[in-house]
Amino acid sequence: MSTETLQASTKLTFRLQIADDAFHSEKIEWNGLSWSLAGIRVPPDGRWDLTVECTKENSRFIIWHCFTFGDILIEQKRFQWGRQFFKDISSCTVNSIYPMFGPAGVTKEVEAVIIINVYSLFCVDLMDPNNRMILSDADRAKTDVEGTTLYLSKSILAKQSPFFDVLFNKDFKEKIENEFHLLHIDIDEFVEFISYMYPADRKITTMELCQRLLHMTDRFGCDSVKAVCEMYLVQAAETAVHDELGERYMLGIVTSDPNAYSVPPPKEKQSISMVMKGENYANPCTLYGDWPLTQEFHVYSSPKQEIGGFMLRFHVFGRNQNEPERVCIECTKPDSLELWRCDAFGEISVKFADGKHEKNLISQVWRDQFNSSQTSKIQETEPFLENIIFGDLIIEVNMQIIRSYSVNLAEQNCLDSVSLKVDGRTLFISRSLLSHTCEYFHDLLKDGQTLYEVSDVSLKDFTKFLAFLYPITSKIGCSVDEDLPHPYECQEVKDCEKLILLQKRFGCSLVKNICEDHILRDEIPITRENIEKYELSNVARSRFPGK
Repeated sequence: MSTETLQASTKLTFRLQIADDAFHSEKIEWNGLSWSLAGIRVPPDGRWDLTVECTKENSRFIIWHCFTFGDILIEQKRFQWGRQFFKDISSCTVNSIYPMFGPAGVTKEVEAVIIINVYSLFCVDLMDPNNRMILSDADRAKTDVEGTTLYLSKSILAKQSPFFDVLFNKDFKEKIENEFHLLHIDIDEFVEFISYMYPADRKITTMELCQRLLHMTDRFGCDSVKAVCEMYLVQAAETAVHDELGERYMLGIVTSDPNAYSVPPPKEKQSISMVMKGENYANPCTLYGDWPLTQEFHVYSSPKQEIGGFMLRFHVFGRNQNEPERVCIECTKPDSLELWRCDAFGEISVKFADGKHEKNLISQVWRDQFNSSQTSKIQETEPFLENIIFGDLIIEVNMQIIRSYSVNLAEQNCLDSVSLKVDGRTLFISRSLLSHTCEYFHDLLKDGQTLYEVSDVSLKDFTKFLAFLYPITSKIGCSVDEDLPHPYECQEVKDCEKLILLQKRFGCSLVKNICEDHILRDEIPITRENIEKYELSNVARSRFPGK
């Protein structure tokens, strides 16, 4: 990568009046956004928490996000900050370790400078009939909600929602000259829902927001938004709440009690088991991902078992008896040209057998979501491998598929498909999807041809890239690569490196934000050499301040 990723940069100067234990600056407009600086004194030592605020004025019907990093220069001190701002995430707080501004109650005038580096800015005004998401006049849907006219992209909404697919592509008496009327809908909740269908890379921040989105998916039927809600609920601590929501909105993957899965019923059910013997315990290998980089693990793998078109396998990792064991459940699909997602739950059971008796050691329920880019999920259990010294371990993993979704790129799967020849294979991909998410394809597809060739990229890497454009996944995770000495060795790092290269080549800020967001949160380890190699300026500023 040889091009710079920075889109815009500036320095904003604020004059502050520090009188009490808090301050809030005036707003300064820059790059279409309002910026301000606030602070609050933290007793008893007098240090201050500083907050950079980023908002967009009159943005009720505007979908936007801004991915940015920078510095705060104040009182001869420098503080680094970074945030992906949205309408509902408008502040970034820096915890200072220094007392500043003198004693409380003394008025003081201070000059502060905020350095802002914008790496991605996405903004769509739904009241603009020519907003950036509308490809053509035929793609424009003039939609009336509570007396307000919004202009939406038919192709984006119809592809993700059966309701909009029927509304936009079928003939109704109520449809007059490409105008549509949606009744009994709160317009603010509707715009909020649309923002998760557009490529704005938004995140759910509260349980109340999740409930509103689920209510909208129940009416309009949007699997991509429902999947975002499910992942939020799986990670939420409010078990009783997400159990109730899981049952109401048919979210089988969310419900904590596997016996409560009544709607929808499991599509497939299968078990796979193996016997572990001490003499067959494999040599140590170094693994990456959810483990410290320097740790070596023993690994034992089961055979593969077919279930509902997927291949199920599991692996057991362990260090010693003082550490929890990790059972890695692996779910793959044989067809490399299929993008897919699979919601499943099941049970892990471990028994000890010495030839005379069997003893139940562990019985643990698991639930997770697998997809084209995340084929392996880790489940931690209590230690059990020490028992292998005295006998055999019988390990069984039960898996039930609640719901699955797939797109076969080898078939024409949409009305606006365009053919891309990659690595000698022809893929059929939505023209509007590519144009909306990638600058390269937005320019390439303007000539209206039906077949294009994409060179110098492997089929495997390109399909992984596409999984982030389709409503499949928004997270880089552990995936299987049979070509490596061990299928999990360094795979997250390799996937991230390849995705960064591809997003740069195709101009896809959505994938870039995903890669850098995960790197900065330390979900994906990456060396300084690779940070410099790929010119990840925002990552370098966070990992190596002052360099």
